[in-house]
Order: sequence, then structure tokens, then C-alpha cells
Amino acid sequence: MTTEQDKEVLTALANFFDLECEKKGLDQEVCKESRSVYRLSNNKLLVSQLAWQAAYNMGFSFWLINDKPPYNPRPALGDADAEGGASDYEQGFLSSANKGRGLGDCWCSASWVWTGKAFEKAEEGSTGMCKGFPGGAWELPTTVSRIINKNEEPAVSYFKKKGVRFIFSQFSS
Repeated sequence: MTTEQDKEVLTALANFFDLECEKKGLDQEVCKESRSVYRLSNNKLLVSQLAWQAAYNMGFSFWLINDKPPYNPRPALGDADAEGGASDYEQGFLSSANKGRGLGDCWCSASWVWTGKAFEKAEEGSTGMCKGFPGGAWELPTTVSRIINKNEEPAVSYFKKKGVRFIFSQFSS
């Protein structure tokens, strides 16, 4: 749950976010209106702000921030993903979905899961070439993960026996 105190971070870091907006050539008022803050843990917040707009799509930059000074804002996504940003945050997941063109016959999407320390890519894919099929003709994954709840007994038992400590597995092609 986001509190009024959490929202005060936006005021405290207004200069930082205004500069990020200016670097991207975006309207300052539009950027200010787009800012949101979400509580991730007892001491971490996630802040979003519009990063880019196009005819059919938009993306937001997301930063991990300490909830008390020093706030130390840092990109929530890795370098390869940070520039494109994400479209949405909900219950521990960042997601991105973008049309390749107005007809909506080609899409690309990705999602990242909050591990308690960082956002890790959970899935990525596209529908391939734009071929006139609304929604795209195929689903072509390039990253697929099985997210394992740490309380899921069979998986936890298996990984404990193997000495492995992570909450999801990942395959990338």
C-alpha cells in the first residue's frame, strides 16, 4: 500500500525526475502527471514516470528508491531493458506490450518479476512479422520462466536438496 509519506518522495526527488524528463525532450507537466510511486518492501519504493510516447504505444521508466534519505534512485530494469521501459506495474510484476503498427497485427511483450531485491526478466516474446492478422499470427517466446513461489513445497524441497537458492528458473534463446 502506498502512503502519503511514500508520495513525499516524489516531491523530494522532483529535480531528479524533471531532469530525466528534460533529457528525453518530454513536456514537464505531462511527466509530472505521469509519476507514480509503489511500495515494494519495508524500505524500497518503485517510482515510474513517462519515458516515451509514440502513435500507438508509450513506455515508462521505473526506478528503485530507498524510502528514506539517501533515496539513491537507480533503474529498476537492467541496461538492456531500461531504455524501452515498461508499460505497467501490478503486484510485483512490471510488464510491457507494444504494437508494431496501428493494425495491431504484430506485438512484442515482456515482463519482469520482483524477487525482493531486483526485477528479473520472467518472459519476453513477439508475434513475429506484421502479416495482417489482428493480434498477431503466432506467439514466439524468446524468454520463458517458471516462477516458483518460495512456499511451493515440492519445488522448495527439491531446490533445498540441491543447495540452490532462487525463486524462479529461466530459459533464454
